[in-house]
Amino acid sequence: MATYFVTGGSGFVGRHLCQRLAAEGHTLRCAVRKSSATAHLQELGAELIEVDLTAGGDLRSALEGCDGIFHSAGLISPRREEQLLRVNRDGTRFLCEAAAELPTPPPLIYVSSIAAAGPAKSDEPRRPADFPKPVSRYGESKRAGERQLEMVADRVPTTIVRPGIIFGEANRDMFPMFRSIRRFGVHAMPRADLRLSLIYVGDLIELLIQALAHGRRITHREDPQSKFDGVGYYFAADAEQPTYQALGEMVAEAVDVPRLRAITMPSPLVWTTATASELFGKAIGRPNILTRDKIREAIAGDWTCDISTAVDELGFQPAQSLQTGLCQTAQWYRAEGWL
Repeated sequence: MATYFVTGGSGFVGRHLCQRLAAEGHTLRCAVRKSSATAHLQELGAELIEVDLTAGGDLRSALEGCDGIFHSAGLISPRREEQLLRVNRDGTRFLCEAAAELPTPPPLIYVSSIAAAGPAKSDEPRRPADFPKPVSRYGESKRAGERQLEMVADRVPTTIVRPGIIFGEANRDMFPMFRSIRRFGVHAMPRADLRLSLIYVGDLIELLIQALAHGRRITHREDPQSKFDGVGYYFAADAEQPTYQALGEMVAEAVDVPRLRAITMPSPLVWTTATASELFGKAIGRPNILTRDKIREAIAGDWTCDISTAVDELGFQPAQSLQTGLCQTAQWYRAEGWL
């Protein structure tokens, strides 16, 4: 059995990852903040390392003796935009620099985002070798995190996984869509025809584990304008990449709504709603997922990606269909009283 260092263990992806690793008998060492909810990690027998990744701290000693690093910590919806870079760029820099100081750095798996790559051109899914062109502050911050890893890739063996929209049990980001469709039979969207990449959290966890064991490692790049080869980068998504309209219909089926009313929101209303949501989140000190930054992403184009590299090199294969994953998620929401 191995010892793994995990960041973001109190978050959605990290929670599922830790459960899987613990179930396989591995030892967990988890970076947590003072404010982190850690009861589930304690139940798994994880060793808790209290550290603020954005400030560095004694990460080197925390990483000693680890067989692998899973860096799943990240910020999506900040109270202030500058927090995105502090967490997604600087936190990644402190972690990889600490790993680089070890005599034999363990392999590091970074959970990035398709947002770091940028949207696809029409009928041309994004490929790992395409030069990154993020369009949102969030995407820029995740790409900045990737750059920190590229600069130490000659010392730290690193693989980067870029998931599409992640959903599954206990996910809060997609829950408002499920709730709206279940309660009102309404699916509001910025555009009906744009395509999306999604991945069920269980499939993502399997891909992360395979990436650690069999993934290629990224190329060392000091100059951000030097040739980008995409080696060691993997998109994580289901092969079925539906439109906004089709996704609403799939969620409707999952929550047993026979007749869905899909509404394409006018652009001014989309931006006004996002602005109001953002201001409300700041006022209550709890950022919402619906922000102007997310609208930039939502209307930028198709978010499709080519997963053939993950299939060919990692043997990636979703355990169930996209529809089945959505149904499982809806069942969990019901069981927990969310719906």
